[in-house]
Amino acid sequence: MPSEPAMPPVLTGEQVLRGLRWALPTSVVALLLIGIARTVASQPSASHLAVVMTVALLFIGVYALGLRLERRRPAVWLAAVTALWAVLLVLELTFTWLAFPLFFLHMHLLRIRHALLSVAVLTGAVVLAQWFSLGRAELPALLGPVLGAGFAVVVALAYQGLYAENRAQQAALEELRKTREQLSVSQRRAGALAEREHMARDIHDTLAQGFSSVVLLARSATASLTSADYRTSAKQIDVIRSTASENLEEARRFVRALQSGREDGQPLADSLRRACHMVETDAAARGEALRCRLVISGSPVSLAVPHGVALLRTAQASLSNVVQHAEATTAVITVSYTEDQVMLDIVDDGIGFDRTAESVASPRADGTGFGLRSARERLEALGGEFHVESAHGEGTAVSIRLPLNGNAGE
Repeated sequence: MPSEPAMPPVLTGEQVLRGLRWALPTSVVALLLIGIARTVASQPSASHLAVVMTVALLFIGVYALGLRLERRRPAVWLAAVTALWAVLLVLELTFTWLAFPLFFLHMHLLRIRHALLSVAVLTGAVVLAQWFSLGRAELPALLGPVLGAGFAVVVALAYQGLYAENRAQQAALEELRKTREQLSVSQRRAGALAEREHMARDIHDTLAQGFSSVVLLARSATASLTSADYRTSAKQIDVIRSTASENLEEARRFVRALQSGREDGQPLADSLRRACHMVETDAAARGEALRCRLVISGSPVSLAVPHGVALLRTAQASLSNVVQHAEATTAVITVSYTEDQVMLDIVDDGIGFDRTAESVASPRADGTGFGLRSARERLEALGGEFHVESAHGEGTAVSIRLPLNGNAGE
């Protein structure tokens, strides 16, 4: 197949503007040199040539000075350059062509009305100079300067439009850059907040509950020592050591997750059995008899780490509420697997509560009440559903439905 022809390079607006800026002073110098050369070629008198050279040098000096000083007083500078050109025009008609770059200067430095008026005056001066030199009025002497002035006006207006468009593009690009920086900062902040929220959930659902158990067991052990019940104290201290060890392992999991950037996945059933054991231990430390059972229904499937963590944390938060508030004797965790979802139900036979009086997912000022709210947020982020049913004297049931679409193996 024949190859497509290469596209010619396209100049940007900034490149065009830069070229026009250089073209104007270059044309001034070139036209001035042409005028001097033609003057010398006409073999004028020495005095006349000296006057022409002096004015020409003054012209180029003033012009260069204005460019150097970035035209701090543009009106004065423009008037001086135009006056020196008028003197050159009177001395030698060959400097007529310098009017063309002067048209651009007037269009660039003056307001549009004043610029058009000054261009008309300069054009009239050129026409009169040519008619005076020829000794008669001729159409070419009129059309040439008029067409040149018209072309200069059109090009100058096009330059101004291009310049304005380029400035607008630069402003838009700068605004876009600032917006992207602000967006980047917002995304970093949002990521940091999300990570803090994630860590707060994990700390609440694991370490905080573990430390709560340690505190309760320590109180019980202290009471047993006071009553000289050393055997009970020894058992409670052994449970404290076991609970502290599990908390230490949880803390190490957090460190590994932060270092590797991913969660530490474990079989859900094993984690739930450990949660059941811990809740029974917590209840025993309170002097309560709570039995926790785990029931698996259906064929277990491998869960993506976020799904498994969400289910485990929800179960831990729910069981913590059972121990602290429900006054229950039995808690049952049921995990049911279907083709497209996994269901987790935590049911207790406790005293229940009135759901219309207080939200079950409302954190309190002391930092408690955070668990079920974080569980709801985890599950909803994964497309799951979270429901709580309870009434006074009828226990509490927490129900979770989580789709299995997109799960990866643990």
